[in-house]
Amino acid sequence: MKKGKYIVIDGKQRLLTIKQFFSKVDDDFTPIKLKGLDILKSLNRKDYSDIENDAELNQILNQLQNQTIRTTVIKNWPNEDFLFTVFLRLNTGSIKLSPQELRQALHPGLFIDFTDDFSINSQPIKRVLGITRPDYRMRDVELVIRYFSFKYFITNYEGNLKKAFDSTVKILNENWYNREDEIIEDAENLNTAINLTFDIFGEKEAFSKWANQKFQNNFNRAIFDIMIYYFSNNEIYEIAMTKKEEIKNAFIALCENNRAFVSSFEHTTKSLHNTNIRLTIWGKKLSEILELTIDIPTLNNENKFELINYTHG
Repeated sequence: MKKGKYIVIDGKQRLLTIKQFFSKVDDDFTPIKLKGLDILKSLNRKDYSDIENDAELNQILNQLQNQTIRTTVIKNWPNEDFLFTVFLRLNTGSIKLSPQELRQALHPGLFIDFTDDFSINSQPIKRVLGITRPDYRMRDVELVIRYFSFKYFITNYEGNLKKAFDSTVKILNENWYNREDEIIEDAENLNTAINLTFDIFGEKEAFSKWANQKFQNNFNRAIFDIMIYYFSNNEIYEIAMTKKEEIKNAFIALCENNRAFVSSFEHTTKSLHNTNIRLTIWGKKLSEILELTIDIPTLNNENKFELINYTHG
């Protein structure tokens, strides 16, 4: 970090609330008004400008402006894993916050700015998560990063999602100007892949597993991975649009008859073994249905992913 700059690893929402209260009408933040005060009730329904412009409130204004914001500064931290551990420890016993907040602070850049903006404007991402506004835990942003991590760097995946996501952000931040058009195009392919999955499986059934003769209607990230990985390919997408019923029936049949496939999105989903099983089985099944040659990520003898050009039959 540059001298005089700090990473906020806990308390970001509180700091943003304070900033919003002190903001002016022409700032980036919309000023907020105080409410629910049991002491100093006269300040209810007042924003900072109201207090600043009221001569009778000069003493309160001075107290506000001189109030200390207590902080703990961590110096000479050894690595990012140390900060991640501190972040989780601070939140033990309270709401478990997303690691994406820390990633956002540690790896600023044009790619992560893009994923933030894209997730805000992506109705398909909101549709997946069942939200109508940006997610305060940044699960929407992390879902976009997850997609790019598997789509661009599956051959580098080692079974550690945090490491994979961090690496994706670092690399694409550094290579933004060389890959900007490609990233923007593939982000739009993410949107269309999500919409296709909803078209195939249904509003509540998409991205959920089949068990006990019905879809469980719970969003499963491991199933999201395999659907989006293949459907974001334009050639696969075009043919899949014409074979929706066959694809849905094939997924149901795999859930009913292939225990390894089902287990791969139920237990230790991030492992190399289970990631390999679901990507390979689903890729081969799509190749069969679509009668199409597909590049399928498959573990080799060195336990590393490589893309295998697969043609059914």
